[in-house]
Amino acid sequence: MSSNYCESVIENYRHRMPLQMRFNDIDMLGHLNNSGYLTFMDLAKARYFEAVNGGEVDIRKMGVVIVNINANFCAPTFFHEEIGWRPEWFRLAKRV
Repeated sequence: MSSNYCESVIENYRHRMPLQMRFNDIDMLGHLNNSGYLTFMDLAKARYFEAVNGGEVDIRKMGVVIVNINANFCAPTFFHEEIGWRPEWFRLAKRV
């Protein structure tokens, strides 16, 4: 996937959370391991819910289930780079 695609899509996101990469997040190739992105997604999800709710959220009372997570890797991320997360929701559904 081209970085032009990623840059154009990112500008549409409203919520942004800066992240701090840890040394343990780096793989033998010197960049952020793909599993690190999922950890960051989980942290950003919690902060997003707090932001839209206006304060601390009790996740047990929300009734929210994440059933699918997709990641488009546009370019490698290296240790000293400034990184952040911008969540995007495609569909919310209510299941009975």
